[in-house]
Amino acid sequence: MTVLRGMAEDSLETALSAQEDYPEFKVWRESDDVVEGIRAFVEKRKPVWKGQ
Repeated sequence: MTVLRGMAEDSLETALSAQEDYPEFKVWRESDDVVEGIRAFVEKRKPVWKGQ
């Protein structure tokens, strides 16, 4: 539900600034799989998911 609430914001800037209101975003953003996904994208390789 938190992601849906973030998507309901008027603009990207508003949604990004509203992240502080949703602690779930911090947990998600710092998860191993998010870091791996970004790293794999930058390195142009398939991600190795850990399920975390």
